[in-house]
Amino acid sequence: MLKALVVGVVLVGTAVLATPDLFFLGFGGIHHTARGPDSVINDYAQVTRAVATGVSRIPVGSVRGFGGGDLVLVIQMQGVDSSLQGTNPASIDLSGGPVGNWELARVDRVHYGQEAELMLRAPLLHAYAGTVTQVVRVPEYEDVLIPKGTSLVARGWDGSTGGVLAFLARGTVTNNGLIDASGKGFRGGVFVPGRDDATGCTDLERSSMGAGPWQGEGVDPLRYGDLEFGWIPSANGGGGGVCRQSGGGGGGHG
Repeated sequence: MLKALVVGVVLVGTAVLATPDLFFLGFGGIHHTARGPDSVINDYAQVTRAVATGVSRIPVGSVRGFGGGDLVLVIQMQGVDSSLQGTNPASIDLSGGPVGNWELARVDRVHYGQEAELMLRAPLLHAYAGTVTQVVRVPEYEDVLIPKGTSLVARGWDGSTGGVLAFLARGTVTNNGLIDASGKGFRGGVFVPGRDDATGCTDLERSSMGAGPWQGEGVDPLRYGDLEFGWIPSANGGGGGVCRQSGGGGGGHG
């Protein structure tokens, strides 16, 4: 049995909070039992515009699942441009940058209008870029029971939201099943059969003309999709599944 805080997949490093650490292990009060496999307990919303340090309003694409009093996680998922040239992939250092910044905040109320917003009880301590940041509702439980054959999972990352599993528990977490976010993060390259319109590793370094394998997704939001092909790595996403320096963290995502 695990006592206290369980936060999945990405909540690492030093916490940055929108208020002094008043959250601790959450309000609790609710006893949660997982009812089946692949249970998603979080709600997600994309931040639609950039938000500055010190603001207490977050514009979001949807407020479904959110309400006043909710504890939320604000986290920037992407936002680093690739700086890779030819066959010399650059190392990716995210320290000191915006990608991966996160903080916990308490929602005061939800604003329904021409633009949906989450109104916070205290201002943010970080600035966040639009479209590559998400808000995740974090449930606050008393005790959590995950019986054998059941699981708590993250909703899969879709390019805007997902990939995060997080909750707080004041009491006991009994895990006889699974708490899992594997395979729910950045997306892997898509297999495209019959692509024989280019040969040789040089021709397949990087192509936006439909030649070569798909690249895996990473922290560069502009380098994934049906116009991004080739073996050369794309930021931390890596390259498609051919030639050297390919696969693994790139085409192997997913």
